[in-house]
Amino acid sequence: MHTPLPIDLQPERVISLVPSMTESMFDLGFGKWMVGCTDYCIYPQGDVDRLKKIGGPKNIDIKSVLDLKPDFVIANQEENRIEDFQVLKDYGIMIWETFPISVRDSMDDLWELAGLFHSEHAGRIIRSLEDSLDWLNASSEEIEKVSYFCPVWKQFNVAGKVQWMVFNKNTYMDDLLGKLGGKNIFANHQLENVNDEKKIRYPMIGEADLCALQPDVIILPDEPYSFDISDEQDLTQLFVDSKVGNIPKMIRVDGSLIMWHGTRLARSLNELQGVFQIN
Repeated sequence: MHTPLPIDLQPERVISLVPSMTESMFDLGFGKWMVGCTDYCIYPQGDVDRLKKIGGPKNIDIKSVLDLKPDFVIANQEENRIEDFQVLKDYGIMIWETFPISVRDSMDDLWELAGLFHSEHAGRIIRSLEDSLDWLNASSEEIEKVSYFCPVWKQFNVAGKVQWMVFNKNTYMDDLLGKLGGKNIFANHQLENVNDEKKIRYPMIGEADLCALQPDVIILPDEPYSFDISDEQDLTQLFVDSKVGNIPKMIRVDGSLIMWHGTRLARSLNELQGVFQIN
């Protein structure tokens, strides 16, 4: 969902706890106000080198943050810990807890930043992205969507059977891949009797669940879990052994193109074109 900014005056010392938003700040021309970021904020390469690193998104070094005396911290409700938000708020630090679960939410967050920094240049960049989205939305209405499976994590249960974490329709990834022509086979999947919002939106599934739904395409990202050629081979063998239908087309992709919101969307729209072409 889109979260309005909690601040009116333009900040002068900004810390980002979200890699995609760190990149977006620089892409929009606001990098000169950045003073700190996480260890995982690696883009834009070179530009982030001057910033103080304050730990990982889920293990923030609170002292390092306080030492930088930020007047604005960009965070994410999914990537960061609520406990850290509260500690920083107790010290009087303004935190923007972003939580985009659609492409529209992410675009609205970018517009908020452009308004906060009173930047016409940033507005032109975002408008260009809006134009690309308008074209994509119009063109996607005329194509038949291709079913896909895209795991974000893999683990083994107590019986030694593989389980995959997937995402349902209430996520940025589902919305983005849907606009590109994909139909998420687990869009409506969620665990029963679960109170954890994240587990609802990111359920775990097993081999039987996957084979029963017979996706046309399997997308294997390299983050947050680094799926590789061995996973591709294992999944191919799974469908060969199951004999339930055709073997899905396997595609390994840069995970940031699917998982990162913000200005990374420009690269996503360019580099993921044709990802669902199966002929």
